[in-house]
Amino acid sequence: MQTSNRLVTIAAYPRKLIQLFESEWQIGPEKLLEGSRLTLEQLDRPDRLVSLVDVFVVFNTAIRLSPEPDLALRYAHLLPPGSHGQLGMATVTAASLRDVIELYYDYMAVVAPFMLLHQEQRGGQQRLVFEMITELPAHEGFVMELMLTAAFNIAERMLGTQVRELGLHLTSAPPVYAARLQAYCHGT
Repeated sequence: MQTSNRLVTIAAYPRKLIQLFESEWQIGPEKLLEGSRLTLEQLDRPDRLVSLVDVFVVFNTAIRLSPEPDLALRYAHLLPPGSHGQLGMATVTAASLRDVIELYYDYMAVVAPFMLLHQEQRGGQQRLVFEMITELPAHEGFVMELMLTAAFNIAERMLGTQVRELGLHLTSAPPVYAARLQAYCHGT
């Protein structure tokens, strides 16, 4: 297993979060980067690999500074499939849902190595299950909501109106903005 020092993700993620805070709440990047080893210059190239530990520091700072409880949902609006690097772009051009799922497994292994992703059959339904498998200082609710909405963004591009057949099952208490999350996922 990789050590936390060697876990990386793409610079697009903290950069998009900084953009959200600048545009929505006029909170500058220096506030969000505080406590991390990241610099704004490091985030200029979206596909650059940056420390996951530092990205989680930025996420935790953002959660603390956010004046709204639905930060993950607002952030997800800025993360269409193309913002997830080359593998994210590959999901948009995949020939089938099966190809998308295979690419998504690869993608998660590269940019979200702290997540375990698997499929299972329950009650005649195919389910895609996300489990966090890290001891890094991450806010689990925020990260899981972000993963869910990112997966939805990718699935919606592939499935179109069929995405309404997807179901959302949370094993933890729903967030206070569950109605907005449900509306984001088109009422599923």
